[in-house]
Amino acid sequence: MENASREISTYAGWADQNQSLALDGVFLDETPNEYEAPRAELLTNIRSEVESTAGLGTYIVHNPGMVPDPRYMESADLTVVFEEAYRTFENQNSNTVSRVRDLQQDRQDLCMLVHSVPDSEMEGDQLHELVDQLQDLAGSIFLTNLAVDYYHSFSSQFGDFVRAI
Repeated sequence: MENASREISTYAGWADQNQSLALDGVFLDETPNEYEAPRAELLTNIRSEVESTAGLGTYIVHNPGMVPDPRYMESADLTVVFEEAYRTFENQNSNTVSRVRDLQQDRQDLCMLVHSVPDSEMEGDQLHELVDQLQDLAGSIFLTNLAVDYYHSFSSQFGDFVRAI
């Protein structure tokens, strides 16, 4: 918790330097998916500290990148339940869909991030079908045809994705 507290303090301090740098929440990457009570307690404590720290906002995103034990979701506003390549989604589709549905969570509390989508799937009806399928599962989605640096740059087809949403 000591490292988390130090990071929370650092990011909260950005608003003191310049109000335009104030954050609206915290993205916790690589959160656990298999339940362990000490980890759940840590995430609950992080949430409490974020909520009580001025300059951070209170929105908490967990990113296990896969469907986690639902007990972890109690300390998050949004949970990334899938973060993989399109082919992985396609190959595990029925398993992924059933695991997401088994959570019995409001889809607005869930996020799916799919990268390396083939260009042919990022066009026309195929793109709309993929967006519809993902939106049926999660309230927040991200798609890109990029296979590297997909969080560092925009795909040339980003506009098509936005229009499909």
